[in-house]
Amino acid sequence: MTLREALDLLLATAETRGRSPKTIDGYKRFVEKYLAGWLNRPLAEITPEDVHKKHRKIAVDVATGRYAKVELANGTTYRKRRSEGDGKVTANATMRGFRAAYNRALRQHRNLPSNPCSNIDWFIERPRKTTIADTDMPAFYQAVQALENPIHRDYLLLVLFTGLRKTSAAEIRWEHVDWDRRALHIPKPKGGEKRAFDLPLSDFLVDLLRRRQAEHKKYYPKSDFVFPSNGSKTGHIRDVRMTLNGQPMRLHDLRRKFIRVAESLNVSPYAVKLLCNHALPSSDITASYLDAELDRLHEVIQQVTDRLKTLCEIPSSGNVASIATAWTVGNSARA
Repeated sequence: MTLREALDLLLATAETRGRSPKTIDGYKRFVEKYLAGWLNRPLAEITPEDVHKKHRKIAVDVATGRYAKVELANGTTYRKRRSEGDGKVTANATMRGFRAAYNRALRQHRNLPSNPCSNIDWFIERPRKTTIADTDMPAFYQAVQALENPIHRDYLLLVLFTGLRKTSAAEIRWEHVDWDRRALHIPKPKGGEKRAFDLPLSDFLVDLLRRRQAEHKKYYPKSDFVFPSNGSKTGHIRDVRMTLNGQPMRLHDLRRKFIRVAESLNVSPYAVKLLCNHALPSSDITASYLDAELDRLHEVIQQVTDRLKTLCEIPSSGNVASIATAWTVGNSARA
């Protein structure tokens, strides 16, 4: 069995088990890109020494820009260097995909050698902790309001005021909005369908979605997505990038801000986990008695919303009309 065949087997198994599309795409993308030269090699010929060297080489190649080709307007290209941390994260992710494919193949071909990934010295990955400072929140809000594209504007605000992961927010369809219960159904969050949950909507979020719906009916009547994109193969927006204080802002910074604001209000940590769809610890007896009661969580998300509105200096009316600002906004959307 070749690596290509093992990868195909892994992808089919992952889909059968209901793994999230992001997880499945990650396996495929990392292995096919960074182990392209191995795809037609028989697994039995890939040695522990091979994987050890390849793991190290991927980290160096990514950090030095081998896989980051940038094409300029004049047609010339150059390789953009990335950080050492980026290289280590990519190397780990690639070899985790290889390990998973090999283990799946091993179930079918018991005569294969043991998984060679036992010889990898995995890099330590330090999670990013960046977020938006309280003092920068008014500038952030004004910068978002200055965006020319209202879909990008409302997408960023929804991510901030719900704490949703960027993909879950981008994939929202109108059928997922329950106006009567003031809730948003997230059918395929991180972790797949088994982690599906309902997110309560605060007054600010209901107003935002009502406004989005009115504009949607006028400009995108045939789209099922709340945040559509004409240039996207998926039909929905994929990413919105902007800068604040001259620095690029990551969408996950908004999720971290939501969580930190919730924690600052002395909200129950269990409630925060339920809102963010974080797994409750199986060893915690108290957690086993909890479920996501919308009425109770409505109160919590409203508290978080009110605090975020104060930090952003949003008028109590919730008016989100465009505000003129001198802040530089780098507005580019991948679609």
